[in-house]
Amino acid sequence: MKYLEMNKENDYVCKAYKINFYISEYFFGSGMARELGDVIETFGMLYMEIFENEKSIPQDYRLNIPVAIRLSFSESGKSSKSFKGMKEDEEFRVFSVYKDDIAFKKAVHIESAAASVDFLRFLLNGKLPNSIKYEKLPDSLKENAKFNGLNLGVPSVIIEMILGEMCRNSDDPSEPFRMKAGKTGNQEGYESARIKDIPSLSSTWAGLGFEDINTAILSGLIMSKNGKKQNISPTEALLYV
Repeated sequence: MKYLEMNKENDYVCKAYKINFYISEYFFGSGMARELGDVIETFGMLYMEIFENEKSIPQDYRLNIPVAIRLSFSESGKSSKSFKGMKEDEEFRVFSVYKDDIAFKKAVHIESAAASVDFLRFLLNGKLPNSIKYEKLPDSLKENAKFNGLNLGVPSVIIEMILGEMCRNSDDPSEPFRMKAGKTGNQEGYESARIKDIPSLSSTWAGLGFEDINTAILSGLIMSKNGKKQNISPTEALLYV
């Protein structure tokens, strides 16, 4: 990117008039980001607002680096804002740098299996931001593992199947997002579900079978109210034989 330039110390320096980095507020609550004095350690999935000069209209960029980075800043604040692909405003912490300020500290990644475990944990708990295009999700997981010297030992098709169920249509969570993406080609507009909530999104019976009773009952009520078709699990089908 022309607005960031690496110096001899392997830091990335801001070459625009100003760059604002937007990090989702929930990153800090979930452990995906933390403040370390004048440095922010965060997974590199964030938004950037770049001012080429003092009077220019800012340009929005989406950064999708699936490993931890160390972000430096000169100013900080908070903002409620939406970016392309968002249906409503989200709460962000905003960190700003100006021309010739260091933006990213020490662009040398240190391998850490624990970082891959954290990334996978956030994924399974439905915490990854929908700023990542749907089609890029499998690559993000594989790149994270590769950066951290870890072999997941899982075929790509299995990863894609899991993600295909965890990403739900934000307009109708009972429908996997892949159904919408297949019809429209749109790669944005999904929401991540926790892996343990997937059975309840398919049918009340499946949710009860996975012992998530509260979610299953709530899901069942919503499905009944809206007249949604529930998928019959193989176990449930045996009862009707």
